[in-house]
Amino acid sequence: MKTLSETYANFAVGLRFEDLPEEVVERVKYILLDFIGVSVAGCECPGSLKLKEVLLSAGNGEATVLGCDKKTNLLNAALINGTISHYLDMDDGHKGSISHPAVTILPAMFALAETLHCTGREFITAAVAAYEIMCRIGTVMQPEHQSKRGFHTTGTCGTIGAAIGCSKLLKLNEEQMQNAIGLACIQASGLLEVMNSGVMSKPFNAGKAAYNGLLSALLAANGMQSPKKSLEGQKGFFNAMCGKWDEDKALRGLGEEYLVLDVYFKFHAACGLIHSSADALLDLQRKHSFKSEDVEYVEIGVQTYAYEVVGKSEDLKEGAEMKFSIPFSAAMVLIYGDLLPNRFNDENLKDSKVGSLVRKISVHPSKELDATFPKLRSSTATVKLRSGEVVNTRVDAAKGHPENSPTKAELEKKFFLLSKEYMSLETANRVKERILMFEHEQNVKDLVGFVYK
Repeated sequence: MKTLSETYANFAVGLRFEDLPEEVVERVKYILLDFIGVSVAGCECPGSLKLKEVLLSAGNGEATVLGCDKKTNLLNAALINGTISHYLDMDDGHKGSISHPAVTILPAMFALAETLHCTGREFITAAVAAYEIMCRIGTVMQPEHQSKRGFHTTGTCGTIGAAIGCSKLLKLNEEQMQNAIGLACIQASGLLEVMNSGVMSKPFNAGKAAYNGLLSALLAANGMQSPKKSLEGQKGFFNAMCGKWDEDKALRGLGEEYLVLDVYFKFHAACGLIHSSADALLDLQRKHSFKSEDVEYVEIGVQTYAYEVVGKSEDLKEGAEMKFSIPFSAAMVLIYGDLLPNRFNDENLKDSKVGSLVRKISVHPSKELDATFPKLRSSTATVKLRSGEVVNTRVDAAKGHPENSPTKAELEKKFFLLSKEYMSLETANRVKERILMFEHEQNVKDLVGFVYK
């Protein structure tokens, strides 16, 4: 009987581009476009600058580093670019696994692609294999893994996803792929404590997953072995990191139901647990035409998990921490009408207008909303205006989620918005055109050099 890692390896090695439904290919192309947008916009993030100071002194290499005219080795490029791409908190996500796949899988694959001759079709196929397995493994482990034990799924399961994507690009056989999965399990790490303090290090979990996943694939290609039961073994990944897991769920629909289609896109530069409450407030403002000065108080109901992770409004030390605070994010939505990346700065954290509004906002956990978790990210919002009018609404799926899907035009608009400071409109248009024709790309290395030059 095959182990889980052997079954996953069999699926990943055997997956062909010709087998992929058209909607899956289309979804991956927009994931790539979205990833490039959030990556280039985050290239000057504080965490990546620290990494560049430490790692780029090691010498030159073959792989591109965002926001820098110097190349480095594959592993360091994956680490730095993975950290950069998670900084804005506008990267894609998967609700069932409570994870962000792109920022772990794609930085590793793009770094590796700079040393290979791989086509767009090969890259898309490898990305699908990585998404399918990473998201299934994460879904099996939740909510125990993240909400109860404190692991950051992006860092843990993302390591496995990156290993699979890179192994597929390297055209490893089943035994080598299984070894890569096992080596990734051994290295998987990431703690959610970064949400409570030291938010500069949260994106580092994504970067390290990209690094460790790529390393796992390279080691497996070079003959390093790993435990066959690295996932389900008595002292393996599942038992160590969640304790309770369902093997049937780990394999259900593999190769038939594509979890990449369940990925959501983010239109606010904040933790995904905040988006439905932000959308609820924006909806109320549109319908009732009130301004922040008209607000007497705001009451926001959220799922218990969201309350525990982002319900705080005290002890924030830097502006970036506001993207993990419902009260501060809600205040900025009411004042500015959006949650763009430039809202989360020290100036707004100290702004008396923001602070005054935050004190009028209360957040509470709701057992009623808990019934929809983790399938939906539900929130309610009640606003009492100075006029005495009370308005309220409920949002179960923020814009960008599969239940409230964005249009292609909306995703392209997001890309142009994020990339405008990094590349000209002409270049951005050419990048978009190449990504949306990505299955015809003959050498992904050429695209990487064009986008990240």
